Amino acid sequence: MKNTITSILMLLFVTANAQIGGGWDWAFNTGSLGGATIKHMKYTADGSEILFGGTALAAVYFGSTTLTATPQSGYAGNIKFFGKINSATGIPTIIRSFSNLPVNFDCITTDDAGNFYIGGAISDINPVDLGNGVSVSGLNKSVVAKFDASGTAIWAKTFTFGTTGSAQTNILKLAVSNSGNVFFWGFNPNVDVNNKRNSPLYKLDSNGNTLWFKDALNGSSVIGNTIKEPTLTDKFIDNNENVHLFHNAIGGYTFDGVAYPGGSASYGSTLISLNSSGTITKAQTYDGSVTNFQVNKTTGNLIFKWDQFNVNVAPFTNLPHLLASVIPSYANKFTGMVETDSNFNFIRAKDFSTTLDNPFQLTYNDDVYLALPNGKLIIQAQFEKTIGYTADVDYVYPIDATKYATAIIETDANWNISKFITGGKATSVFKQYITAYNDTYAMSAGFSSHNVLSPTTPTLPITSYGSVNLTGFNAASDLTTAYGVFSTSSSLRNDVAIVQTKSANFPTITSTTWLGNNTNWNDATNWTNGVPTTTMKALFNAPTPNYPLVSTSPTAASLQVNSGVSLALPTTLVLNAGLKNDGNITINNAGFFQGFGTKEWKGSGSVNFSGTAVSYFYANLFSNSLVLNTNLTTQYNLRIPTLTLNTAKVNLNNKTLSITDSSPTAITTANLTSYVYGGILERNIASAGSYEFPMGNFSFKQSAIIDVNNLIGTDKLSATFTAGVITGTTPSTSYNGVAITSALDGGWFKISSKTQPTSGNYDVTLKIQNSTNTSANVGDYVVIKRDNSTSPWAATGTYNLGSTTGGIVTVKNSNLTSFSDFAIGKGASDISLSNESFIQKTISLYPNPASSQITLNFENNLDKASLKIISIAGQVVFEKDNVSENNVSLDVSNFSIGVYYVQIINEDSVFNSKFIKQ
Repeated sequence: MKNTITSILMLLFVTANAQIGGGWDWAFNTGSLGGATIKHMKYTADGSEILFGGTALAAVYFGSTTLTATPQSGYAGNIKFFGKINSATGIPTIIRSFSNLPVNFDCITTDDAGNFYIGGAISDINPVDLGNGVSVSGLNKSVVAKFDASGTAIWAKTFTFGTTGSAQTNILKLAVSNSGNVFFWGFNPNVDVNNKRNSPLYKLDSNGNTLWFKDALNGSSVIGNTIKEPTLTDKFIDNNENVHLFHNAIGGYTFDGVAYPGGSASYGSTLISLNSSGTITKAQTYDGSVTNFQVNKTTGNLIFKWDQFNVNVAPFTNLPHLLASVIPSYANKFTGMVETDSNFNFIRAKDFSTTLDNPFQLTYNDDVYLALPNGKLIIQAQFEKTIGYTADVDYVYPIDATKYATAIIETDANWNISKFITGGKATSVFKQYITAYNDTYAMSAGFSSHNVLSPTTPTLPITSYGSVNLTGFNAASDLTTAYGVFSTSSSLRNDVAIVQTKSANFPTITSTTWLGNNTNWNDATNWTNGVPTTTMKALFNAPTPNYPLVSTSPTAASLQVNSGVSLALPTTLVLNAGLKNDGNITINNAGFFQGFGTKEWKGSGSVNFSGTAVSYFYANLFSNSLVLNTNLTTQYNLRIPTLTLNTAKVNLNNKTLSITDSSPTAITTANLTSYVYGGILERNIASAGSYEFPMGNFSFKQSAIIDVNNLIGTDKLSATFTAGVITGTTPSTSYNGVAITSALDGGWFKISSKTQPTSGNYDVTLKIQNSTNTSANVGDYVVIKRDNSTSPWAATGTYNLGSTTGGIVTVKNSNLTSFSDFAIGKGASDISLSNESFIQKTISLYPNPASSQITLNFENNLDKASLKIISIAGQVVFEKDNVSENNVSLDVSNFSIGVYYVQIINEDSVFNSKFIKQ
């Protein structure tokens, strides 16, 4: 039986209860019928307090303060509230509350002075008193109001959107600039007399007076009907009062009286940007879906989650799905975070949904994202506790019996998942709000406050954040007395926890570093912190005198190999989480290389397979370079930076091998016995360089070399090789009058690009062996190409005289501009002679025939040209570089009698001539 290293990535999960619950500064919860909804949280400028506001039904609790509302005509009473929390102690204070106020609080925001602002709708025909002599009136109108830091009403304004009022008329977004001006975006879901829906954008001064407004109308879809994202409702203006809004509108729409077309697909997102004066700077619809949209107030950049479902011509043409090379159906899709400038010019993107060790599901649209000024993202997400997760290889979280918790995930400035913290374990959790002050984070998160299996007899749940255990308020024994008519509805019994943590508090696992006193993994003297366990990271930090060479079964939570370390792995190593290799790992006698679980092999290092041939069963992303000293057969697509083929063939088994490094040397040491076959070889390319595609079949290596010259618009090439006679159309073309009706039957290449070049050109060199229909005259060969299997073949570009060595026919054409199918065509006569009439005007060769010497005279001086003499059979018998004179004499006395070609390549020109040696 073959040796196996299956156990090296047996990604089993820790069953202990370590690391759950720690790292929180403080926590408290509030409960009400339906759960207290936190609609706004913001740290004050000095970070000392958190301003917050929200709504609740029936009752809501804040420490010693209980707010209640009398049931109203068969419905639970409603409560609106403003408050602040001491960020050091977590003690909340309610500033102002309202009971059964007939004004919705659709949006709540605050300014740096601590003033509160609300946007909502009035649902009472009678005037509504907000206190301090401020009231609003008018049924089915939208309301914007300002309250000071003590909760006292300052002003309130009402607005009618369109000609049809509605109790649903609402405010989608509400923000206050540094100068105190108020911006809001409203929406009326009812159509007006012209069958249009209305969605205006307003700017008010600090006293609530209208400075300008822009109207938007749409008849087929909802203008401004983005997913309600409470964390982001006030993040649509920058510090210069530029306004940026996205909405979903497939059909056309009218904004400020100007008609704009809709999306060209079955989905569309429209960006509207205005300056502080209300002048439209951009309005355009794109084929894609936008959520989690926010504006960096300092830079004006736009950050959002982007979903595209096809190749977009605008605005983003190159957002590859990370799994595109693994799952072909993902090739034209992208789901992830994108950042652009204010004009929607691309800056960066991160496809989070396919980073395999992410501790969250970004396919859920209700994940809460917040972009920080330092470039990081923080994400609030549901954490499923029946699955083990890691972030990088440092953070390992165990399975436990509780189904869910809430997580805060932090990325680094490059949007790579850095670490995360969980808390609030419960049978059900949901996400509400997240805010930040530097690296201190606060969030509100809901949890089930009843036994979901027995809703009519709820138990008292406990959810924990650090050392704080929170007991659900809604699990009261007498729900009818507490909450009235909805007492038996289990879906309404939820609590909301408000908690704070710091980035520095996020948990890490214990590590232990290899010292290398001897080769025994299980000898504690070889480690700085004892032999690694299933909850510890094993770290190989620097070169040591010895490395572990044991046959016992070592284990660790994760493994990290740093740069400069060359480690031969024990084949029995069991890892519970992940691996990061920035050094060099050697795996001997691999047999089957197999990984389980949703983990990515990380790092910038290399993995060297030696010994027994490897059958590659690792299905996940693999970011190390591969060094092969043994043959490899893959059962999955491979996506790696570089490939070194020392003494190995790679059988792709109808899969795709993607080389992500765009350096021409990303594939090295390919030779007649070390190459790739049986699938697709994909290479990232730069605008200049020589890229080989060493491919063939099991028995023979073939090669296509692409030399790119300032190629723009193409950054990736995919190649396949098909052995035997070309399929599809047969050649029926000519080159300078010579008929080309066949091609070498050793095989042919298909080289394709997602997008064809927009400028520049390339040279292609084909090296084909094992053909049964070769010619005795190398001058008969030329590279031919076609657009696809049904299109005609043609010889295009600049002709180069070919050669043959060891049965390999080498032919090159220069100055090509598009990619397609390539083969070596055969002319009915000597193709090279088609240049002879031109060559005679610029070059003279004499004597011809010659016995001992030939002389070449050039009309103009050559400039570092290359000169070759090639036999008619294709053998290079003489070669000279850097020819710059205009007269060259060559000794041919030792040449065998026969016909020879002279080929001169001068800059971009190729000249051929022929002489006879007698």
